[in-house]
Amino acid sequence: MKADLSKLYDTLTLEERFQLRAQAWARGDHADMERLDRTCPLAQYGAYCARLEAGCVLVLGVLAELLPKLAKLRMVSAVRPLVAYLEQVAEEGAEMAYFDGYAAGWRAAGKRSKRPEIDHETLSRKVKSTGRSIPQFSAVLDELEATLAASARTPRDGLAALCNDEMGLSLEVALGAWGRPALAELAVHAELLDAAEPDADELELFAKVLGIAWRREGLNDPTAEFDDDLREAIEAAYREGA
Repeated sequence: MKADLSKLYDTLTLEERFQLRAQAWARGDHADMERLDRTCPLAQYGAYCARLEAGCVLVLGVLAELLPKLAKLRMVSAVRPLVAYLEQVAEEGAEMAYFDGYAAGWRAAGKRSKRPEIDHETLSRKVKSTGRSIPQFSAVLDELEATLAASARTPRDGLAALCNDEMGLSLEVALGAWGRPALAELAVHAELLDAAEPDADELELFAKVLGIAWRREGLNDPTAEFDDDLREAIEAAYREGA
């Protein structure tokens, strides 16, 4: 099948050649990459290279925004076991303090009979009912994780929209071609990101900016410009994030 397709390389459209080149790059097929480059008509070669260069620059630019967010998610995951351990130790300490106070109160009351035993469940409930329960730092981590995941969805989903709508590629192919290490990192956090709710306005703005950049740099479209409304939205988002 591949040999038969190679006979048709001279008849490929510019878009088909670009997409096949990205797919070959993603799977590491250097022979196919070289063949696609070599058979590109001279009249299309500049536009062909512009697409490849723009695809690389845009993917790497988005990853510069995305990967630090994923790194922070890894940091949150890394400290979870320690936080869980500290919460357990703190809760056990509070329970022991309550137990000691209960015993001291029994003695101070002059009781001579054996004090009633308190089972662990009752003791835990008593500690929490005092209103001085142990701070749940894991809940803070949950909130931080959800915020980071929602923030990471903007560059991930914006890049996916660019790949699907403008380049005719899947996100996986584009990353395989120009950002392979990010594939594994995204796979680690995929479930968490999918469960998060992105900021719809932020995502729409991000996707618009990428689309214009692709049309201007990849397609050499002279009409691809930022209008005043879009510039104002970008400046507002920058001020808000600063």
